[in-house]
Amino acid sequence: MKKILISIFLALIVISTSSAADKSKFNKNQICKAGIAKIMGRDPAIIKVDQTKGETIYLSYIRQDDKTKWKYKCKLNGNQILWGSDTGRWRTHTMDSKVRYKIKGTSITITDTFSDGSSSKEVYTVKRIGK
Repeated sequence: MKKILISIFLALIVISTSSAADKSKFNKNQICKAGIAKIMGRDPAIIKVDQTKGETIYLSYIRQDDKTKWKYKCKLNGNQILWGSDTGRWRTHTMDSKVRYKIKGTSITITDTFSDGSSSKEVYTVKRIGK
């Protein structure tokens, strides 16, 4: 009985350590960068974190086509990425898409699910997102 309890305890430690290690490969800034990159169809490397206020992360990028600056805000709610333009509303209406993330090893999958049930995914590595 003692050996069984020790085995269960060790298995739980391995599971929780593995899960924590996966999540620690990406910080909130990187998750938000990946989310905005997916939503806007941009390379995450051009997206910069401008500031953080509380749980809200403000990001921006310069669109190469016309050199205009685009600004967004982002925060995480569980595995959901909430976002909006920097001064606009949060995209939380039922008709807005739902953006979720899943971390596995050194990659993160961003899934954008639309109100009609369709979805699209993009996978990013830590290296591709940058700091």
